[in-house]
Amino acid sequence: MEKQPEFKKNLWGYDKEAVLKYIDEMSRTAAQSEAALQEKVSQIAHSREELEGQIAEFEQKLQHISGVLDTEKGKNKSLSEMIGLLQEEIDRQRRYSQARDRDFQAMQEKNRAELQLIFCKDKEVQRKK
Repeated sequence: MEKQPEFKKNLWGYDKEAVLKYIDEMSRTAAQSEAALQEKVSQIAHSREELEGQIAEFEQKLQHISGVLDTEKGKNKSLSEMIGLLQEEIDRQRRYSQARDRDFQAMQEKNRAELQLIFCKDKEVQRKK
């Protein structure tokens, strides 16, 4: 705690000069404290303005990144749908190709059988001659 001032007393009360000196000293101390506090308030206000500017920049960046992310999500969804359609087409072409391969093998077997039959008939014809 602050020490209580002691003033000299005279016949009519406290010494006027000592009281005025004390008041002046307290006024100077209060003015210095007020100036220091005003400087701190000014610094804090400046820091706050800087931080508000940074927040505004970050919010703009966040909004931009959010927009880019939404765009990329849309592209990703579109590409995923396209991949699904392409996979369906690949599967359909694979089934078609497998069916054609089976048909081709069946035709080869049929042609071999016909060639063997023709070959056998041709041998028979040549034997009869």
